[in-house]
This record gives sequence, C-alpha cells and structure tokens, in this order.
Amino acid sequence: MLNTHQSVSDAAGASQFLREFSAIYKIAKRLFPIGPWTVEDRIDIAFTYTFYGINTQALSSLEMYGASEIKVVQDEVARLRDRVTKHKGWFAGHQATYSHYVRNLFAMYTLLDQSRLSDQRKLELGKVIRAKLSNYDQAVLMLNVISHLGREWVSTGITSKYKPFANVPERFFGFDQEFDMKASFPTVLFEWEKAKGKRPRYWSLELGNWKLVATNGERTR
Repeated sequence: MLNTHQSVSDAAGASQFLREFSAIYKIAKRLFPIGPWTVEDRIDIAFTYTFYGINTQALSSLEMYGASEIKVVQDEVARLRDRVTKHKGWFAGHQATYSHYVRNLFAMYTLLDQSRLSDQRKLELGKVIRAKLSNYDQAVLMLNVISHLGREWVSTGITSKYKPFANVPERFFGFDQEFDMKASFPTVLFEWEKAKGKRPRYWSLELGNWKLVATNGERTR
C-alpha cells in the first residue's frame, strides 16, 4: 500500500507543478482569450502539458482541441522555456514521478471503497488518507481530475464520496479568476464552505452553584 508521505510534494514538487501549470494556462488564455476553449478545456491543456512535458505525446493527446491551435500553444511555451532564464528546466514533464503517485492513491481509495467495511468506517479512513496530502498535493489532484487524464476519479464516484481535495482553500488558485472549484465539484463540501457557516451563539447565567447555558441553535453547515 502507498506510503502517503511519498507525496508529489516530496517526489516531483507539487508547488513546481502548479507554477508550470499556471504559466501554460496563462499562455493558452492569452493566445485564445475568446473561444474555442472553456476554462476546463484550458485546465486540461495546461495539465496535460505539465504532466507530459512539451513533446509530441502531449500534442497528440490534445488533438481534440484542434491540432493547429494546440501547436501554437506548445510553440509559445517552448519559446518561454528557452528565452527566460528563470524557466530553464521547466516544462520537462512530471510523468515519471506523478503517474506512480496518483495511480497508487487511486488504488488506495478503490481498495477502501470495495472493502467490506461499513460506509462510516470507509469515510473515516478516507479522511485519514486526505490528511496525509498537503494543500498543494490536493490542488494538483483536483486539476488532474478535471483533465481527461483523471476522469476515472469522477466516473467511479470516488471524488464525490471521499472528497480527496476538500481542504483546498477557496482562493488557492490564481491562474484564472473565472475558475470556480465549487461549480466544477458541486458534490464536494469544501472546508472553506464549512468555515463560512454560522456558529451558534451561547449565553450563560450563573446562580450560586448552578450554571444555565442557552444557545440559538444555529450550526455550522
């Protein structure tokens, strides 16, 4: 079973992954600001290039978005890599490390889901797995699920049931203000949603050795 301490943060650098993803996403949006792609399409394009690197494998994988348009994005990313010193070494791909990590993580959730444990126990253990993942790990996983490379997470119901990236903060992503993680995952109750819920108010009255506590009954969602 996967040692979840061997996360993408340790192996490939989730923070670096997200920086490369953001750079590619912004290039795609700058080149094609109005059509033919949605926010989710650009996420798929940027994630696929970040995962595979700037090569023919990624280009072939994204042909459904228009071979000529994708080639324009790829060429611009390659120029950025070659002309800007701080981007030297970027866009080489994270497939060697991330693919192994995410396959093991998916297998862990699948094994848990297919076990004979009670649903309550499954959810409890699912939270334990999620607790091993940093916000950066969860953010990369969320983008993976949106991309065509990770859609099995949705089709199997694992995303809705175990909410493996529920700890990602509301304003964590900065690549596009149009991206709405709640709209992408309406069945996931994020931690930031709970934090916005109303907390109950309490009043207390002490009479000698007696203490009376009253509440308005409001609860966090």
